[in-house]
Amino acid sequence: MAAPRDHRARALVPRQVNKVITDIKNLKDGDDLHNWSASSRKELTSAIKPFQVGTDTKSLVHVPNLALIVASPVVRAYFTTKPDATTANSVHADISKKAMKQIATWLKHYVKHFEAHYAINVDHYDPNAQEIIDVINYTRGDEDTMLEALADRLSYLCRYHKVPEAVEMAYAKLLVDEKFIRLLAAVKDIAVKEMLEYE
Repeated sequence: MAAPRDHRARALVPRQVNKVITDIKNLKDGDDLHNWSASSRKELTSAIKPFQVGTDTKSLVHVPNLALIVASPVVRAYFTTKPDATTANSVHADISKKAMKQIATWLKHYVKHFEAHYAINVDHYDPNAQEIIDVINYTRGDEDTMLEALADRLSYLCRYHKVPEAVEMAYAKLLVDEKFIRLLAAVKDIAVKEMLEYE
C-alpha cells in the first residue's frame, strides 16, 4: 500500500490501524463488517489507498485498507505488527491476483455511499487546505466522485468570488503545485454553472 504523501496523514496511519484493531476486539463479531454501524464504517473510509496485488500496473487496485484489515485476518495480522507499512506482499499458492482484486473491489461497496454523501455536502461549505490534500491523497483516479465534487466546488468559489480574496489566494497557491493537476483537470464547467443557478 502506498503511504500518503502528507506527513500529518502518514503519522495518523499507525493510530488508525491500532484503533481499528481495538474496535474489532471490542465489538461482538467485530471481524464481520456487517456488524459495524454506518458511523463506524465511515471511519474506515479515511484511508483509501493504492494496493498492489501483483508486479504489473494492471494489478493495482484502490481499496479502503482499514476495511481490508477488518475483513481479512491475514491482513490484520500483518498490519498489527507493521501498522505504518507502505507495502504488503501476498504470496500464497491459493491466492490469485484476480481474487485479491475482486476482494478489493467488493470492499469498496461498503464505503461507496460516503462518496455520494461527500459530493452532496461539499457544496455547503468552504473546504480547507487539509481537506484538499486529503482528497488528492486518498481518491482513486481522475473520475472519482469526491475529486470531481471538490474540484467543482473550488472552481465555483473562486470563479464567482464566493470566498474572501485571501482564501482564493490560498486555494490558488495550493493548486499551482504539480500534485494537484488531477484536481484542476476534474473541473466540470457545467456543474460549476449549475451551482450558480441554485444559489
